[in-house]
Amino acid sequence: MFCKSCAILCFVAAHVSVHAVPQFDVNLDLPAEERWTHVTLYWKDHIAAMAPLLGEVMAEKFDETTKAEWMQYVSATLSAEHAAELQSIVDTLHSEGKTEVMLEQIYFLNFIYELESPTLCSGLLAAMPNGTVIHGRNMDYSFHFDLNGESLNWPNVTYDVTFWRDNQPLMTSVNWPAMTGFHTAMRFGGWSFEQNTRTSNELWANFDAMKAGGVGFALEIRSIMETTPNFEDALDLINRTNFMAPQYFIMAGALPYEAAIVSVDRGGQIQPGTPPVQRMNSDHNTWHLVQTNDDQNKESLDTRRPAANLLLEPLQNEVVDLNFVQNFMVQQPLFGPMTVFTWIVSPATGYHLTILPDETASIRSSISSEQQHQIDLQGETMAFEKPHKSSLLQHATNAKRSSLKVRQLSRE
Repeated sequence: MFCKSCAILCFVAAHVSVHAVPQFDVNLDLPAEERWTHVTLYWKDHIAAMAPLLGEVMAEKFDETTKAEWMQYVSATLSAEHAAELQSIVDTLHSEGKTEVMLEQIYFLNFIYELESPTLCSGLLAAMPNGTVIHGRNMDYSFHFDLNGESLNWPNVTYDVTFWRDNQPLMTSVNWPAMTGFHTAMRFGGWSFEQNTRTSNELWANFDAMKAGGVGFALEIRSIMETTPNFEDALDLINRTNFMAPQYFIMAGALPYEAAIVSVDRGGQIQPGTPPVQRMNSDHNTWHLVQTNDDQNKESLDTRRPAANLLLEPLQNEVVDLNFVQNFMVQQPLFGPMTVFTWIVSPATGYHLTILPDETASIRSSISSEQQHQIDLQGETMAFEKPHKSSLLQHATNAKRSSLKVRQLSRE
């Protein structure tokens, strides 16, 4: 089986256009009020179409008193620069007649994780023989809304942003309309970042942590990435930051074997049982790290992480290149029915590619029928050998259209 796994993982990928998703530039030298105008105008109809559903979800989470209190504390966590950017998005929409969009909805989008939005994600960090780290990320999520009679979802509004400063590209991120923080981003020549859900994420506990000084991750990580050029300094700063919600951060650096997985606890205090920072180590042949949505030092909640590691363990890092990581991310066990996009980056080279689900289908179609049969067998074997203790995947697949509703990921 291991030899067949090698064959499966080393096939040559089909060509994928690097311009498949919309591309935008954001100039950080402009006043904050002007940076996102062109992006907002491009997505204005989509944002307006999302607004009613966002309003419904907020009404389910908050009454008027708690919503006002939440807005007060969220506003206090924002820098003047970020607050001005978010206000400018609302102002631009209102100037276009989209007055149904309110500032509270824009804030909601930028703190969507801390409001207990259930997601599934997976990340792979893999080092080439020379130590160059390639970072693969699958974003798994859904948010259905209607526009002009068409049902849309996150893949329909996924886009890339390149941030510029002093006429030089500084960072790149994968974004959704009206969201200016980072869940998926890279600083050129520096480090990459991915955020994954941790199952102890809970709205009201996060709210209490925010009242005590905790911050949301997306805008905070953007600030850290803007001001912190290298991986080690970024990792140190992140470990010292008081985040209001538990989560996982997956990071790669530009130097050989720079890679880490951080298990974040709510309130900036490390809890008993939380995994220590996971690092690559060339001396111990730790050339790959996989993170999904459970703690590394505990029994997995679904088959994705153990299945991925089972495929990787018999290999040597001589197989690792951009194609290898891309191919690994667009098939089982890490790719699933809720995958919004696949993202492949290398901070050492500045390479970055965002792949939508319809493109991953063309990549997978290049696998021979025998290879696909072996992939299916591998998935069935893992499901048989390790039944789900808590079925995160089933939870996500069965999520209703209003998938932003508060729901605790269940444990048996």
